[in-house]
Amino acid sequence: MSTIKSSAENLTLNADGANNDIKFQSNGSEVAQIDQGGVISSTGGSTHADNVKAKFGASNDLEIFHDGSHSNVRDVGTGQLRLQGSEVRINANATENSIKALANGAVELYHDDAKKIETTATGINVTGAITVGGTALTSGLTEADQWRITTDVAASGVTQITANWERADTYGSNKLGTGMTQSSGVFTFPSTGFWRVDYQFRCNSVSVDVRYIFFAIETSTNGGSNWNIISQGAVNISNFMSGTEYNSSAIFALIDVTSTSNVKVRVRFDPSAYVVVDGHTSSNETGLLFTKLAET
Repeated sequence: MSTIKSSAENLTLNADGANNDIKFQSNGSEVAQIDQGGVISSTGGSTHADNVKAKFGASNDLEIFHDGSHSNVRDVGTGQLRLQGSEVRINANATENSIKALANGAVELYHDDAKKIETTATGINVTGAITVGGTALTSGLTEADQWRITTDVAASGVTQITANWERADTYGSNKLGTGMTQSSGVFTFPSTGFWRVDYQFRCNSVSVDVRYIFFAIETSTNGGSNWNIISQGAVNISNFMSGTEYNSSAIFALIDVTSTSNVKVRVRFDPSAYVVVDGHTSSNETGLLFTKLAET
């Protein structure tokens, strides 16, 4: 073994001939060692000035350094930068989780150390609201409401159904959310968004052939001052017997309700001869189903 000592004998450099190691000692205690594989071990750590890089790899592919403002771990060579472990974490400070990746398991994202997103075998779990463009999305439908007329309406020619409306409320019927409001057959939406409106229509005629019965959903975009047909259907009744003949159908419309004050809905029918539109107090023979599908 070769030994070099400083004049104060506080630092000793030993060259170990057997192991080809270089050892640094201070006051008789080892403080660092460089072995034959180029591995440096130290009891006190190592210090690097700003922009002095610790480099790894045959082509100096990985760099670790501080540039005076930020700490950097940089892959500048071949391959990928990989963090590996049975549980890999990125913490905003010593204890606060930001990202956690589990081997053969979930990847978790945190906000202020509270888990918000977690991957699963079938998708993701989200804790809290999902916001898109400043609007919070909700899980599933939030509004659905069904209305019907409670008694028959008889007419020939264009007829708006303006009276005898009620919310379906028998045999388990109910609404979801706030629900629609109605006045003289004009329906008002409780919130903006994309709404689907379904119009179910049943009619009858006694001993008369009815060539056509048009039925339509009408919308207004100015609070009811003007109305336009947005969806229309038609049926006929051919009287083959001496008694009452029936027919039924349904139509729907998708409406972008941009203003609950301005966008309104109503329904009508327009027969070529005298017909009766059927209504009932406990079953939905003629009525409307309102379903909110998404935000605008």
